[in-house]
Amino acid sequence: MSNQTPRKRRTRQQWQQLIEQWQASGVSAPQFCSEHHIAYSSFCKWRQHFSTPTDSENDMPGFIGLSHISTEQTQGWRIILKLGQGVELELSQG
Repeated sequence: MSNQTPRKRRTRQQWQQLIEQWQASGVSAPQFCSEHHIAYSSFCKWRQHFSTPTDSENDMPGFIGLSHISTEQTQGWRIILKLGQGVELELSQG
């Protein structure tokens, strides 16, 4: 007999709400999952599902120049690169 807690099945709408809550939370995805008792692998799958690029996003260039960013006018900058499979690289200055 297993001592594991049964998995909670969530609907598509529930996953969408969780993804939106995470985006508004300002915490990392692993931290959000830990706080809400969510399997990180399931969260990543659903996050990817809801972030499917639209046709207009496919027209974007592969590289975006950052030379136009003036650090004098801002308090710094923050860039998050989503590399897929839940891997993110965050760069910041400030």
